[in-house]
Amino acid sequence: MSSHHNQDSIQHLYEGDQSKLYSGVMQHHADVNSAESRKQVGRIWKVFWILLVVTVVEVSATKCQGRL
Repeated sequence: MSSHHNQDSIQHLYEGDQSKLYSGVMQHHADVNSAESRKQVGRIWKVFWILLVVTVVEVSATKCQGRL
C-alpha cells in the first residue's frame, strides 16, 4: 500500500480532517505552559524572525536590482 493511503500519516491529517491536528491526535505536550512547550514556542519564534529577515533582505535586493 502506498504512503498516501496510510490513514495514520501526518500528511493525511493535513490533507484531510485538520480538526484531528487540534483534537489531541497530534498533542505533544500535556501542559501548554510547561517548560518544554515554552522552549518549542521559542524555537518557532526564532525561525520566524530568521525567515522574516531573509525575506526582507531578498525583497529589498530585488527592488534595488530593478532600479539599476
